[in-house]
Amino acid sequence: MTGQEEARKNPIQWITPGVLMEDGIHILHGSEESFKTMLTMQMHEALSVGGDFLMCPVSGGFRTGIAELETKRRFFGNRLANFFGGDVPPIEGLPESLRQEMLNGRQAKDRIEVIGNWAADLNL
Repeated sequence: MTGQEEARKNPIQWITPGVLMEDGIHILHGSEESFKTMLTMQMHEALSVGGDFLMCPVSGGFRTGIAELETKRRFFGNRLANFFGGDVPPIEGLPESLRQEMLNGRQAKDRIEVIGNWAADLNL
C-alpha cells in the first residue's frame, strides 16, 4: 500500500485542528519566560476536561501528564493548584525518581526514553 492509499484509508485525526493530532508526538521548546508553562497547562486542561485550546474546541477525556524538569514535583504541584484555583484537572506529574533518572541520562535518547516509558506505563 502506498503512502497516499494509507492516508486515504486512515486519515489524520485531529484533537485540536492543525495543532494536536491523535497518536502524535508533540514537543514544545522555547526560550525562558516565553509562556511555555502557561500554554502547556491550558492545553492539558482542555485535553483532560474539555474546552477550547487556541480557539479550537477540544472534547476532553484524555489522560495527560507533564514532565516538569525545572522544578521539583511539590513546587510544581503548588503551581498547578494556584493556576487552577485548587480544582486541578487529572494531570499526571513525572515522579521525582524518574525526573532524576531523566536528568542523569547521558544522551537525549536515554532521557526521552524515561519520559516515553512513564507515559506508556500510565497510558497517557
